[in-house]
This record gives sequence, C-alpha cells and structure tokens, in this order.
Amino acid sequence: PDGVVAMVRTPAAAARLAAWGGPVVDTAANLADLPFARVHLDGAAVGRVAAEHLPGAGARRFAFVGDRSTPAGRDALAGFAGRLKEFGHD
Repeated sequence: PDGVVAMVRTPAAAARLAAWGGPVVDTAANLADLPFARVHLDGAAVGRVAAEHLPGAGARRFAFVGDRSTPAGRDALAGFAGRLKEFGHD
C-alpha cells in the first residue's frame, strides 16, 4: 500500500509501521509519542451523548462496558458518568 490507516495498539505494531516508512494515520490513540498522524473520537463527548440518549430511550439503570485501560475508554466513562450525575443518576 501507499498509506495505512491503523489502530496502533501495541509498541510492536508501531515499530513495524514505522519501519515500513510510509504514511500512517493512527485511529486508536492508545500510545503516546507516535510518529504518525492521529485521528480519534472525543471519548468524553461520546460518553456524554450516550448518557443523554439512554434515559430518553427508557433506560433507568446504566452500565459502562469499555476498555478502561485506554485513554478513549477512560474519557468515555468520565463523560458518561459525569452527564448521568448531572441528570441526578448515581
């Protein structure tokens, strides 16, 4: 390929892509200081929007299922829990 869009989740994957030498866009945003362009979601906004949607869809009890070891997962949880708290849910 001439270019790659990749979810770069491990140092080994980052090293392979860097050694390849072509242009890479990382969509995972799991690792810091990568030499690649990065495109990712605003995890906190994703969590907030989900928290706004679920009560309107009839949900009254909530759970977060996600990877809390990643920045995106932590941000989504924070946005989700924060918005639910604003709405009076614990």
